[in-house]
Amino acid sequence: MDWIWHNWLPKKVSVCMWKARFKCLAVDERVKSRGIALASRCDCCVSLGIETIDHVLGSREFAQKEIVEDSMEKEMLTPLDCQVLRAMNVSIIKRPVRSPRIVVWEKPHSGWVKLNVDGSCKGNPGNCGGGGIIRDHKGVVQGAFSLLFGHGSNNEAELKAMLE
Repeated sequence: MDWIWHNWLPKKVSVCMWKARFKCLAVDERVKSRGIALASRCDCCVSLGIETIDHVLGSREFAQKEIVEDSMEKEMLTPLDCQVLRAMNVSIIKRPVRSPRIVVWEKPHSGWVKLNVDGSCKGNPGNCGGGGIIRDHKGVVQGAFSLLFGHGSNNEAELKAMLE
């Protein structure tokens, strides 16, 4: 209880944690247990999972994000955030910095062409698309394409780009 009602936490966060601890959060699973029929689906996820306490606070995409202290991250922690987390003995994970690497296109043998394709997905699953380019042995573009594939996974986008 000292951790839940810590002085550094805003009261609304403490209340939410207390409700979660004592199974008082009004997630769909709890509402259904009271006999109220719902067409349940988590509003925060792409997946069609049922909204349960474990899903909302433990297994969904947002809940599983690591706490990162890195100025390059989108969810940057302020110095006060870091101080609060340390005071509550919550580990802050530093992500390793990746070094850039140079990627070079290699020409095919004389008389041959080379097809490079790629598919990508915003979210997984999510909106996806792909494209490709055909170049000859001199690097001259012989043809290219790009397409939107709609909703799908990253693997589907890669394969559809290859098929196109």
